[in-house]
Order: sequence, then structure tokens, then C-alpha cells
Amino acid sequence: MNIRELAWRFRAWLKRDALASELEREMQHHLELTARDFEQSGMSRVDALAAARRQLGNTTGQREASRDWWGFPTLDSILGDLRYAFRGLTRSPGFTATVVVTLGLGIGANAAMFAVIDRLMLRPLPHLRDPGSVHAVYLNTTLNGSSTWNSWIPYTRHIDLIRATHSFSQYASVSEWRLAVGTGQDIRVRKVAAVTASLFGFFDAPPALGRYFGAGEDVVPRGALVAVLSHDYWTADFAQRDVVGQQLRIGSQDFTIIGIAPEGFIGAANGRRPELFVPLTTAALLVSPNSAESYWKDYNWDWTQLLVRRKAGVSEEEANADLTQAYKLSRSFARAINPGAMPDSLVRPRAAVGSVRSAAAPGTGGESRVLLWVSGVA
Repeated sequence: MNIRELAWRFRAWLKRDALASELEREMQHHLELTARDFEQSGMSRVDALAAARRQLGNTTGQREASRDWWGFPTLDSILGDLRYAFRGLTRSPGFTATVVVTLGLGIGANAAMFAVIDRLMLRPLPHLRDPGSVHAVYLNTTLNGSSTWNSWIPYTRHIDLIRATHSFSQYASVSEWRLAVGTGQDIRVRKVAAVTASLFGFFDAPPALGRYFGAGEDVVPRGALVAVLSHDYWTADFAQRDVVGQQLRIGSQDFTIIGIAPEGFIGAANGRRPELFVPLTTAALLVSPNSAESYWKDYNWDWTQLLVRRKAGVSEEEANADLTQAYKLSRSFARAINPGAMPDSLVRPRAAVGSVRSAAAPGTGGESRVLLWVSGVA
């Protein structure tokens, strides 16, 4: 159907009632003329009309065929069904109310469920630049037929992977903790994101106030005591006052507030949004004082997660092969410190890039399938 025919049909469809009346008059007129011819040959009026109808054939089918030519039969059928359904619903207001309420509850519940799945598995991190190239790093070992995926790695391994891979243009490590923030009666447990200074470069999210901390403030063995507040925390607890330069107690240390993140910025958080961001190398002292002097030299504490951005032109398969080689090299460094560690021939180590959303990570099989099943049902 070309555009001209489509336009003609649309105009005819708008005047379909008038055209139907005109067609009815024309067919009746033709019937009368044919019956008159039979009457002139000697037939009675009743016999002439019957003979004329036989000669004209199935007039109902002819009417339907004509209507098909000047309209959209499928649309007319749908509109007819809707009119029939509406008349039926208006005759039974109680049933109608039950249907409307049931549909409303069902649609609302399904929309809410999809929103949860979207947030946990599908939606990219807010403000993330080119999310398709950004991944979390996952490590796998297989022992006695049991395969285990893990995204938590020692800080030392984070350094090993950065140094030994060449498939990525950006790296950042994150760790999240719930720590006491404030003093006296104002102490509250807050979610604190400990991140490398490089994390902020993954996002198009300039600070709303002040600045982010830099690489010079995130160095081993101990980073600077500086903090960036989330926009929500700044709004709720500080009424958006200029607090840059003020002191804030986090755990047992006094931090200097140096900036405010933009609205909606959550870094690489999964689950509850962080309220503060501090240097990763500073957090070691806050969360594990006993490891503060060795976390960057040994492999005994799995507490960071590594984010990477693939270089343009590098496939995920190439990145996985690159990461696997780097992981094996890192394990050899760890065995030099701890000769009792299992050899690679037993655990078959490998590494892969995956979703930054933990609910869609490799090895979450059961949880992911449940979420996707619920999404399908919804």
C-alpha cells in the first residue's frame, strides 16, 4: 500500500458512515431496476424481487468487500470490540471496579518489581561515562570440580593486575564500609566508600562544591585524612551549607571535608548509596588497624574490588585472557611470600570482566536466575 492509497483510505474511513449509506441506496436502486425488468416480463412483484436478489448475488458480502476498500478492517474490528467491552463494563459497575482495581494492583506490582531488577542488574551507574566499556574484575578458582567466583581481592593483587595488564585504559579500586561518623550525640553509622582517587575519572560528574581528592592523597601506607560528602548527605545533615574545610570525625580520625559530590553520584556502589568518599589507603587504618602497616605488602586480606575500562578495540575475550595471565602472575608473587599456597595446577585460576552490578556478576547464577525469572513473570 503506497502513501496515496493510504491517504485515500484514511479519508474514506473518516466518512465511512456516509459512504455506507450511499452504497445502501445504490444497491437498493439497482435491485429495484432489476426487479422492474422481471416484472415487465410477466412476473409478479414478489417473484421479480426474488429473482432480482438471486441475480445480484450476496449483497452482504459485497457490502463488506466495499467497506474493506474504504477503510481499515482490523482497526474497525478492534474499535468494535472495545465498544462492545465498554458497553458490557458499564452494565456491570461492580465487576468493572473489580477489574480496574485488579489491573491497577497488578501493573503497579509489576512496575515496582521491574524497577528493583533494573536498579540491581540493568541500569548503568549514574554519571558513568561510556558504561559499555566499564567492568568489574572477577577471579575464579576450581577445586575438586567446584568453581568459585570472587570480586574481592587484596590491595596488593589490585596493584599486580594494574601493572601486568595492557587491555585497559583506566583502573580504580573500591571498598565499602559502615563506620561511625560524627561526635557525641551526633554520631551515626554511615556507609563510607573507600575509593582510589582514579575512580572519579570514570564519571562525568564534577563536584558540586570543592574538589575530589587526588592521587597524591591516596598513597601507601596511609592516605590523607580527607573526605568528599555525597549530595544527599550534605543536603540532609548540613542543609547545603558551605562546609568545605570543616572537620568531620570518621571512626577514630578527624577528616577534612574537601568537596561535595554532584546530585545522584554514588560512585560504584551496589545497594545502599554511600554518604561519604575517602581515599582507599586511608580506610585501611579505619577498618583494620592491625593490617594498616602490611595491607599493601601481603595477600592476606581480600577487601577491595577492581574496576576497569577496556581500551577501544579490545574485546572482552582478549581482556579476559590478559587478566588471567596477570592473575596467574600475581598468584606466583603470593606463593613467593607464602609457599604453602595451592599451585595453579590444582585450582586452575582464571579471571574475567563482568557487570559492575553485583547481582549480575559471574557466579551469581541462582540469584540472577531468580531475578530474571521474577522479571519474566512480571
